Amino acid sequence: MAQPLFPRTKNYLSRIPSIHERRQWYRRPTDLRVRALFFAPGIRDPNIRIVNMLDLSEGGAKLEIGPASPIPDHFFLVLGEFEFCIGSQVVERKDGFAHVCFIKELQPRFVNQISRLKDSDACLEPLGRDFKQFSEGGGS
Repeated sequence: MAQPLFPRTKNYLSRIPSIHERRQWYRRPTDLRVRALFFAPGIRDPNIRIVNMLDLSEGGAKLEIGPASPIPDHFFLVLGEFEFCIGSQVVERKDGFAHVCFIKELQPRFVNQISRLKDSDACLEPLGRDFKQFSEGGGS
């Protein structure tokens, strides 16, 4: 097998999307547990499942939901103790992962703040004063 002329390496230009990249926003890696809230057909009470958010951007996220997840195609992604409810739609399911797009685009500052959280359970607890500035606009 021939070696490529220019081997791929990570550098500061890695954030610049290639012409073949179809994503509109840069994806920030995360390792956070979040709630997925949805209503099952015929059931009045909402269902809540905790899923892992692996990456996040202004327009969507990648979630680890498991191979046999009951999460429907439309649901709310809940951050904190219901401080932020983000309408989401599944665009692809593959191998226990779901790629979702948000109904409304999020603010870049909000996405950056979420992606900086270190504790994996931080989005299951109250988010605190750092997120108060976003609560009026719902993160968007």
